[in-house]
Amino acid sequence: MRFNDAELGGMSDERLAKEMANAKLEYDAADAQLEEMKREYRRRRRDELGDYEHEDAGVRVKLQPNRRFDLERAEQILTDEEKARFTRPMLDRELIKKGLSPEDYSALCKEYDPKVKIEVLG
Repeated sequence: MRFNDAELGGMSDERLAKEMANAKLEYDAADAQLEEMKREYRRRRRDELGDYEHEDAGVRVKLQPNRRFDLERAEQILTDEEKARFTRPMLDRELIKKGLSPEDYSALCKEYDPKVKIEVLG
């Protein structure tokens, strides 16, 4: 169910939390179904990668290549000279966190919008 700003603003915290939990359940179910549909679509169209496109009702579905850099592969293929050329030192967040006091580490952090975590219990 969709709510407008006035409806959301008028909800109690309890009701708002309940509606968020319901929306999360619906989202998770829809996301799981979408992933299953994508698997089936890939299975059916794998040989038409990049060539097949379906458009209907204002929605376009296209099967595209999904190439990403693979560090393990690069380690195997690049020469030592190439590795040295493309390697740079950088700050390691985990080492910094371990090596500084919590107060000093906190000073290096930036505050973002608070996260809303929704857990459906039971």
